[in-house]
Amino acid sequence: MAVRGTVPDPAFARAVFEWAAPATWRPGHPSVTATSATARDGRRARSLHNWSWEAVSVAVPTSLRNALTDEVYPEAVPLGPWDVKILTEDETRE
Repeated sequence: MAVRGTVPDPAFARAVFEWAAPATWRPGHPSVTATSATARDGRRARSLHNWSWEAVSVAVPTSLRNALTDEVYPEAVPLGPWDVKILTEDETRE
């Protein structure tokens, strides 16, 4: 029986995810996965996915900018239930 808000088999889901998209930065929340890559221009691009029905906030190692909305997250990225955010490193940071 699956618990509401979780993947039916968390160990299998994590193994598949790490095989398909190994992360170099791991968020500290168990329901959030992160991947990162380097774009041609040298900027780091990151994606965060919340695999839960609960909203969470994830601390980030550097200031990030939402690639779609241009919103800047200097310390943490809020994620709603089943939310996905595509982020780039914020270049305007001093």
